[in-house]
Amino acid sequence: MKPLISLIMTVKNGMPFLAEALESVAQQQFKDFELLVQDSQSTDGSLDVFKRYSEDPRLSSQLKLVSERDASLADAKKRAFSRCRGEILGSIDADNLLEHDCLEWIAQTFRSNANVAVIYGAQHMIDEQGEISSQYYPAAFDIINHLECLLVPPFGSSFFRSSMVGDALIPSTDLLYCADFELWLKLHHLPIANTQKILTRTRISKNSITCRPESYEQMCKDKITAIGRFFLKFPNDQFFSSLRRRCEAGVYLWAAESVKFSFPAEGNQLFFLNFIKSALELHPESPRALLLMQRAGIPT
Repeated sequence: MKPLISLIMTVKNGMPFLAEALESVAQQQFKDFELLVQDSQSTDGSLDVFKRYSEDPRLSSQLKLVSERDASLADAKKRAFSRCRGEILGSIDADNLLEHDCLEWIAQTFRSNANVAVIYGAQHMIDEQGEISSQYYPAAFDIINHLECLLVPPFGSSFFRSSMVGDALIPSTDLLYCADFELWLKLHHLPIANTQKILTRTRISKNSITCRPESYEQMCKDKITAIGRFFLKFPNDQFFSSLRRRCEAGVYLWAAESVKFSFPAEGNQLFFLNFIKSALELHPESPRALLLMQRAGIPT
C-alpha cells in the first residue's frame, strides 16, 4: 500500500545533526509516510545513525536507505525523488527539523484543498545548538519576484502534490546547488499556496552552504542558467531582453545581500563588491544595488 507522504533526505556525511533530524521525523504523530534516504556513501558515522533508526519501532517501517555514490546534490535528489511513491512529496535535510505536527498539518491541508499543487510554510531559523534565532515568513508566490530573487520560497518547508507537479521535481543535474530555483519556474503556472504556519526548523551553521561566501558564485551560475532556459520560451525582443537582464542582476544582488547581511562571514567584502559590480553591469540604474551599497557604507 502506498504511503500518503514521501519525504526525501539526501545526505553526505550528515553528522553531527543527523540524529536530531531523524528524531524530528520519528516523533511525528502522523505515520502514513515513507522516508527515502539517499546517502552518498558517508564516512562520518551517518550510516550507523541510520541503522539505529531503522531498528527504532517509530521509524523502522518508514525508513528506506540507499547508500551509493552520486555526482552532485542535484543527482542525489533526482535519485531520491525517483523512488517516491506518495501523493504528497517533501524533504528534510540532515541538519534541519520538522515541527512536531508538520506532516499531520500538511496531510489535512492538502485534503482540504484539492486544487492546490504546492504548499510552502514558514520556518524557525536555529543555530548550531538548536536555539531559535529568528523566523522566516515567506511571501506569497510571485514569478517576477522569484526571478529577481526578491522571494526565495523555502524548499525545506515545501510540499508538492505529485499528481499535479509530475516530473518537475526531478532536478536538472547541471544545477549543482540551486535546482529548486528552476523548480519554481517549472511550477509557476500551477496553484501555489503559502502559509504563515511554521512547519520546519532550518539550521544555520558554519558548515551550511549559505554561510560560505565562495558557494554563491556557483549558486549565481545555477540561477542564471535557469533564467536563461526560462526566457527561451519568450520572444527575443527589447522588453524580454531587458527583463531578463534585470532578473540576472537580481540574482547577483541576492548574493551580495546574502554574503554581506543575511549570512555574514569573514572575507565577504570582496564577494559583496564583485556581486554588486556584476549586477550593475546588467542593470546600471538598479535602485536595489544603490540601496545595498548605501547600507554597506559604500559611496554611490
